Amino acid sequence: PFTDTIARPDVTSDEALEMIDIGGPCMTRAAAKNHHGVAVVVDPSDYPAVLEALGEGEGTLPAEMRRELALKAFRHTQAYDEAIVEWMENGSGPSSANDSEEASALPESLSLELVSEFEPRYGENPHQAAAIYSTRGGSGLFGGFEKIQGKELSWNNMLDADAARKLASLFDLPTIAILKHNNPCGVGSAATLAEAYELALQCDPVSAFGSIVAVNGEADGDLAEAMRELFVEVVIASSYSPEALAIYGRKKNLRVLKAPLYSMKKSDIDLRGVDGGFLGQTPDGLALDSSSWECPTKRQPDEEERRALEFAWRVTRYVKSNAIVLTNAAQTIGVGAGQMSRVDSCRLAIDKAQLPVGGSVAGSDAFFPFRDGVDVLAEAGVRSIVQPGGSRRDDEIVAAADEHGMAMVLTARRHFRH
Repeated sequence: PFTDTIARPDVTSDEALEMIDIGGPCMTRAAAKNHHGVAVVVDPSDYPAVLEALGEGEGTLPAEMRRELALKAFRHTQAYDEAIVEWMENGSGPSSANDSEEASALPESLSLELVSEFEPRYGENPHQAAAIYSTRGGSGLFGGFEKIQGKELSWNNMLDADAARKLASLFDLPTIAILKHNNPCGVGSAATLAEAYELALQCDPVSAFGSIVAVNGEADGDLAEAMRELFVEVVIASSYSPEALAIYGRKKNLRVLKAPLYSMKKSDIDLRGVDGGFLGQTPDGLALDSSSWECPTKRQPDEEERRALEFAWRVTRYVKSNAIVLTNAAQTIGVGAGQMSRVDSCRLAIDKAQLPVGGSVAGSDAFFPFRDGVDVLAEAGVRSIVQPGGSRRDDEIVAAADEHGMAMVLTARRHFRH
């Protein structure tokens, strides 16, 4: 049981090596090669079908079934070898040091063994066929989720729930993230989840219709009661109180998902398909460290602004680029997402705001190429800005902030999300 063995956190290299089977894969492959006269069964879930076919065939199996079983056997030994290769390549094999905190290089080769979990009715659009896959041997979709109730999950539901769960997991206080079309339309943090929900909803109650709601703790009865009037597609939380489940249960179509909070692992790789292959990268999951931020402006942000800037910076991570996020210290005020120019994202965030923009702060996922975005934000009453810096016009950008009496902090880290 090689994969089970290496999953143990205390496993040694010698123990793992001892669990690399030799004869088993050889015999399995030999039987599969000779499937014209041999049936090889590597999955106990196939036993009932094989027994039934043996009975109907008076002791023989149909040629097509033997072929399907052989194909499954070759996939099985392939996955076994791929697990060994990955173990040796990612720094866990013999004579390797995998405990460094530094980000390791991505592997030269990557093998994926994906298992279909279920098939939604269609993909992003009705004319697209779709399937939802999990990585064989992994912890499961969303770290191992359970659907407690509701209609079947769609392709879009899964994509949005993934982003919502990851965004909510960035916060320590009770937090609600409301997402629509893979962008947050409201995020709120408060002493209770019900209060956090109200703060999140205030940002854009119109867009919240038909949204995904993620909770960074146990969804309780007060939260479920607060959500009764809003049509929501999916709720995802790490746990639910009996009161919450009873209230959610009155909406039979509401999809209620239970999944642990997101925690990035060093071995995680984000993949995106392109024609002929995949793009791979480590996830944008590093912890926020505001102690390293620099403030080049004449005015420094006060403590309240500082908390608001940290809030805005967290949210920018899960807003499609170009991203401008207006917030206070507890909630989003306006979100400008997915624009081709940064100044248009600034205008959109201001136009979308349902709460007063004056006195808010702005988070920008990348640097300002020109001062026009800063001017637009200042004219609307934004007091402070957090952004990575690194533009050729940084001096001009900082000078513009000084002209408006704004504070600006530079993170030296970008959060593009395409």
